[in-house]
Amino acid sequence: MGRHTILVVDDQAELVELLVITLKKEYTVKVAIHGALALQIAEMGGVDLILLDVLMPEMSGYEVCRQLKANPATRAIPIIFLTGKQHIDDEAEGFALGAVDYIHKPPNPQLLRARIATQLELKRHRDHLERLVQERTRELEQAKQQLESANQAKSDFLAVVSHEMRTPLNHVIGFADCLLSDPALREDHRSFAQFIRDSGMHLLSNIMDIIDFVRLDPTTFTLEHSVFDLAATVQEVLAALRKEAEQKGLALQCELQPSTPAHVVGDHRRLGQVLRHLLGNGVKFTAKGSVLLRIAAEPLLVPGKVRLHFTILDTGCGIPEDKLSAIFQQFTQVEGPMTRRHDGFGLGLAICQKLVRLMSGTLRVVRSDGTGTEMALSVDLQLPSQEEGVVLAHSHYSAVSSAGR
Repeated sequence: MGRHTILVVDDQAELVELLVITLKKEYTVKVAIHGALALQIAEMGGVDLILLDVLMPEMSGYEVCRQLKANPATRAIPIIFLTGKQHIDDEAEGFALGAVDYIHKPPNPQLLRARIATQLELKRHRDHLERLVQERTRELEQAKQQLESANQAKSDFLAVVSHEMRTPLNHVIGFADCLLSDPALREDHRSFAQFIRDSGMHLLSNIMDIIDFVRLDPTTFTLEHSVFDLAATVQEVLAALRKEAEQKGLALQCELQPSTPAHVVGDHRRLGQVLRHLLGNGVKFTAKGSVLLRIAAEPLLVPGKVRLHFTILDTGCGIPEDKLSAIFQQFTQVEGPMTRRHDGFGLGLAICQKLVRLMSGTLRVVRSDGTGTEMALSVDLQLPSQEEGVVLAHSHYSAVSSAGR
C-alpha cells in the first residue's frame, strides 16, 4: 500500500510548516491556504484525510466541510478540524457537519499522528467494507438477472408444455364425448369410451396441477384484482361439481349470511379454484350425505375491507389424525379406503395453500373424524367503494341434486 496523502488547509504559515514537518516522514502532504483551493485539490482525488482550520478568511472551515460532504466525489474523505476555539458548541457544530475529530491548536505532534493514524485505519476498514458491499451488490444483481431469466425460461417452458399436452388430450376427450353421444354405440364400447374420457380428464387434471404448482412462485406470481360478484363465482363452482354430486346422490349446498357483500375486489378465478378443489375433495371422499359451503363476512377495522370466512363441511370418511399435519404438503396423499380409489400427485391442497397464502389468508382443518371433515378458509378482500354497505338480498343459496333429497 502506498503512502497516504494528507491535505492541510490553513492560512497560518507557521502552523502549516509545523504540520508539514510533523507529518512528511509518514505521509504525502498537500497544502491549501484557503477554502476554494482546498475544494479544488480534494475534488481532483487522491486525498485520504483533511486537516481543516475552522477560522479562515472568505470561506470558513465549516463551509468548506459542508461543501465537501455535499459532493459525492469528496464526501467520504475524513475531516479533522483544527481550531483555537474552545467552546463545546463549536465542536458540536463540526461533528454535526460530518467531521470525524476535533483537535485544538497548537496540536501536540504525538497526539496528532495518533489521531490521524486512527482515522486512516477506520477509513481503510470503511473502504474495504464498501468494496465488499459493491461486490456483493453486483453479485446479487447478477443473481437477480439470472433468476429473472430462469423464471422467464420456466414460464416459456410451461406455456409450451401446457399447449402441447392439453391440445392432444382435449382431442382425446372430445372424441370420447362424441362416441358417448352416439345412441347406437354398443354397451361394451360405451364403457371403453367412458374409460378413455375419464382417464383423459384425470391426466389433464394432473398436468394442470403440476403446471399450477410450479407457476405459483410467491416471488414472481401476482394475483389479479378486480370487482367480482361473489355469489356468481360460488354458483360457477357449484355448477362444475353438481354432476358428480348427483351421480353419487349427494346434497351439494351453499349458505350465505345476510351480511355477506354482493361484490368484492380480488382474484375471483383463483378464489374459485381454491373453493372448487376444497368442495371437490368433499364430493370425492364422501360416499353418502352432503357437502356444505357456508360463507360469512366479518367487518374489519380497516375501512373498505372485509374478511370472508368459508366453511366446507362434508359427511365423508374423514382424515386420520396422524395425517392431518401433512395434508398441505406437496406430493402428499392420505392412504385410506377412499383415497386409494383416487390416485394423483397429491398437489391439490398444496396448491390451495400456496394460493391462500398469496391472498394473505388462512386455510386449516377444523375437524376431521368418522362423521366427516370441516375445513376453514379465511381471506381479506377489499370492498368496491360504490358497493360499501350493500349486501346480498338472499341469505340462502342452495344447489341440491334431486338424488340428494
